[in-house]
Amino acid sequence: MLKILFQLYVSLIVLKHAVGDDDQNIFSKFYQSDYSVKDDRPSVVSYNKQFMKEMSIVVFKYNRTTTVANITIVPLVDLTQDNMLSLVQIYKRYGNEYKTFPIRLMFNQCQALSNNVLGSATFKCGKLACPMLKNIRQQACNWWPDHSRAPPLMPEGQYLARISSTYYKLDLVNIEYMFTVYRKIKKH
Repeated sequence: MLKILFQLYVSLIVLKHAVGDDDQNIFSKFYQSDYSVKDDRPSVVSYNKQFMKEMSIVVFKYNRTTTVANITIVPLVDLTQDNMLSLVQIYKRYGNEYKTFPIRLMFNQCQALSNNVLGSATFKCGKLACPMLKNIRQQACNWWPDHSRAPPLMPEGQYLARISSTYYKLDLVNIEYMFTVYRKIKKH
C-alpha cells in the first residue's frame, strides 16, 4: 500500500500546466476501472467578485439513480488560456478530519476543458468553453465528471478536492469537491 502511494505521489505531485502538449498530457494516460466513486458533492466555496459576476454549481437528482449539476459562469473579465490556471489539492479523511493526500495537480483550465480532462466537458446541453468572454453567461447542464478518467489505484475512503483557480495569479474561484472511493464486491 505504501509503495502504491509513493508511486502515485511521485507521478502526480505537480503536473505541468501545458495539458495540450502531447508530451505533457499526462491526463490522457489516466484510465481506471478498479474503483467507483459515489456521494459526489461539488460546491462553490467563494469567488472573487471583482472578476466574476456569478459562479454557481447546483447539484440535483436527474433521475432516481443519477446525480448531475448545472454550472453557471458570468465573468467580469475575459478568461483565456493565457490568464487562467487551476490548482487541485486532494485531502483524504482520517477519523474526523481531512489530511493532505499526495495528489496535487496544476493545469490550464481552458486546455482541460478543450481536452475533456476527467470528463470536464461531458454535459448534455449548454456551452462551457474558452475563451470565456466578459459579461457573457456560459452554462453547462446535466454535467457530471467521468470517473473512469480519474487517477488509478486510489485507496478506498472519503476525499476532498480543493480546486483553486487564478486569474493572473489572483484568486478567482474556490471549489470543493467531496467524494467517496469504493470497490465493488466481485462475485465468483
